[in-house]
Amino acid sequence: MAEESLINFSRSEFSSLMEEQGLTNVVDGVLSIANDELDTVGVPLTREALNNGTHPILDKLDRYKGLAPEQRNIGDEEILTIFTNVHDLGKYDPEVGGSPALRSVVKGGARAVPEAVGAFGGFKYG
Repeated sequence: MAEESLINFSRSEFSSLMEEQGLTNVVDGVLSIANDELDTVGVPLTREALNNGTHPILDKLDRYKGLAPEQRNIGDEEILTIFTNVHDLGKYDPEVGGSPALRSVVKGGARAVPEAVGAFGGFKYG
C-alpha cells in the first residue's frame, strides 16, 4: 500500500500554483501546511533545515535514514515530493533529482510574478 501524501494536487492545481506562485512560494506554502499538520519534533520545518539535511524529521523517512546530513542535500523540488504527491504527477524523478516536466513548470513559474503570497488557503488536504 502506497503512503498517502500530506497534500494532494491534481495536475491542473499544481500547474496553476506553479505558474501563479512560483516554486519558492509553493514550497513555502507546503512547509507552512506541514508545520501545522505534522509533529515536527519541536523543530519547525524550514527550507534551510531541509536543504542542509539537519531537520530531525528526515531521520524518520526511509529514503534519508542512515544518511549523514551533508549527504541529504534536499532541494526545493525534492521538498515537494516529501509532503505532496508531485512524484505521482510525473513531475519528479528521485533517481535523477528532478525531471524535465518539473523543471519546465518551475521555469514557467519563475517567470510569473507571485501576486498573492499566502494564497495557499485553496490547497486541498489529502
